[in-house]
Amino acid sequence: KLAAGIKDGASGGKALVWEKRYKLGELMKQVTTLNAQMRRGLRQASFKRDAEKTARYATALAVIGQATLVDTHEVENPDDLGKWYQFAGDMRDSAGKVAQAAKSGDFEAAQAAAKALTQSCDSCHEVFRPDQL
Repeated sequence: KLAAGIKDGASGGKALVWEKRYKLGELMKQVTTLNAQMRRGLRQASFKRDAEKTARYATALAVIGQATLVDTHEVENPDDLGKWYQFAGDMRDSAGKVAQAAKSGDFEAAQAAAKALTQSCDSCHEVFRPDQL
């Protein structure tokens, strides 16, 4: 989890301070589990029946993408920050599109968004190896 604490313990216009509350490797294990569950719902035979569950799993992945986007603790090379932001944003956006497509019953859009989600993960892992995170 990421937690935002308010400096000096008060909210009166003070800046938020992001603190690391999770290990990225542990979070990525959850991504793997959520992704597998989401993909089960993306099979044509079960798509309509499992649309709500599929949307929930995809939404959880989108939230993880957002948390990952703002937590740059693991980026060792400042030159890689742009890539980090791009990959995490792509993960968030693609997972959000899967959720929207599942809710609206658009099988083709869900498949396309899931493909984009996979590509964002694969691209990230080419640059940021899990053993380095």
